[in-house]
Amino acid sequence: MRNFPEKMNIFLHRDDLRTHDNHGLKKASESGQTTPVYIEDPRIKERMGKNKYAFRKQGLEKLDQKYREQGSRLHYRKGKTSEELKKIAEKVEVDKIFFNRSYTPSKRRIEAEIEKLNLETSKYKDRLLIEPTDLSEEYDTFSPFYREWKKKEKQDPFGKPDNLSKIPGISSEIPKEAEATAEIPESGEQAAIEIWEDFRHNRIQYYKDKRDNVAEPESVSRLSMYYSSGMLGLRKVLTDVENLIDTEDSSDKIRNYAKYRNELAW
Repeated sequence: MRNFPEKMNIFLHRDDLRTHDNHGLKKASESGQTTPVYIEDPRIKERMGKNKYAFRKQGLEKLDQKYREQGSRLHYRKGKTSEELKKIAEKVEVDKIFFNRSYTPSKRRIEAEIEKLNLETSKYKDRLLIEPTDLSEEYDTFSPFYREWKKKEKQDPFGKPDNLSKIPGISSEIPKEAEATAEIPESGEQAAIEIWEDFRHNRIQYYKDKRDNVAEPESVSRLSMYYSSGMLGLRKVLTDVENLIDTEDSSDKIRNYAKYRNELAW
């Protein structure tokens, strides 16, 4: 691996703090040498609660460790996203900036700012299995939406990236973990995968029957924080659930599996 390629791609992590099943990251690494970057934009941070911020900071540290195991690192910066990308491009020759789409107004404005830079960009569907524009109409209720959603072809999970680089002099150290106001779970991609595997093997077969039972809170997946920060790939989860449905004979279990698949449509 070259530590300082003459020309390289940037993959901008946003709400996708993982290396597995990451659409934009995989496309970037297939295109050429790729440097992973995360920019803490104050406009996003100010909207984040203390516990989510602490959870995400821990997730960034775990992601950095994963990249370092592959000879790269997570290049961390603070500031307005487009301005920080421009500063990087002034130091190294950037071929293209890759990122996954977000859907909130503030994050879409940031995307628009990135696309106004004098740099080539590519953005990808990753946070949703089916984008709103893929559907034929807007729906007021879930049932007709879900019927169309099920008919749409979904992408297979994306493989892990290669061609990863690290660039000297463009990264700050990730600050120490932020203080949470409540207990938060172990963060990071690996923790998310382990929780999903435990749920898939031991509790998903009771999900529809027990998810609203406050006396058995362990019946839910406990993955919402991981989904929110993109630490677990939705295509991977959907593939795992559909494999359960396709190989199961028990109608009761299939009903519970299908209910969890419903949740992935949101």
